Amino acid sequence: MKFLNKLILIIILPKLLFSNVVNIDDVNLLKLNDKNIFLKKCYEKKEFKNTPKCLNFLGIKIFLNAYYNNELQESEFIKLYKKSIYYLEISANKGSKEASRNLGWLYSNGKFNLHNFEKSSAYFKKSIKKEGVKVIKADKKEIGLKNIENNNFSDVLLAITLINKVKIYFEYSKNNKYKYITNNEYEKINKNFNAFLNSKKVSFNKFSELEKIVLEDNKLIFTFLKEDLKNFNKENMANYNKVFVQLKKIINN
Repeated sequence: MKFLNKLILIIILPKLLFSNVVNIDDVNLLKLNDKNIFLKKCYEKKEFKNTPKCLNFLGIKIFLNAYYNNELQESEFIKLYKKSIYYLEISANKGSKEASRNLGWLYSNGKFNLHNFEKSSAYFKKSIKKEGVKVIKADKKEIGLKNIENNNFSDVLLAITLINKVKIYFEYSKNNKYKYITNNEYEKINKNFNAFLNSKKVSFNKFSELEKIVLEDNKLIFTFLKEDLKNFNKENMANYNKVFVQLKKIINN
């Protein structure tokens, strides 16, 4: 009997935990068009669908609305930021790589000093992590090489993301009295970055392919960054230093 009760809990408990994930009040935070899309795709038989795609959509849309609302007080923004994290983390835990990528963006966001670069890095890596490659009639050595290749590109993708952030900081330093990075520093970090690519045996064509992925996947966060850098301040400088240190750590290892 005890075993049967435990078995019922194992089967039913996950459903109970995720049955009321979406709060109707949070849906009302969306813009009208986004709300209509969410209800059309994610509401059925008087219940919200708790699919990774629906939860990711709700989480990132709540964040975007808050980010671009300049009338929000800091406490209000932080409250909405936490709601976004809540939905995105559930989505990521359900296997959504897009949610993991969005969490990487959110945790690298410098607004109100909410960034967490360790979590940002972890989620970006999770979003680009590939499942083991299945090779028919392949020996263990071949499969091992495939896995090593994937891991190497994981580091390369993160490094390309960071070097593009550094490039944005450099662009906003050119005609500014206060500089995030000098010309000499920028040349040096690019030289080290190219040496890193060579050590990883990344060809020009492969680099172009990977950078295209990075630029496409990071449109949102790069847009946020450019918006933030319109005004030079200590917080932006601190954020730049963390990006710079993170990049140096990767390419110098």
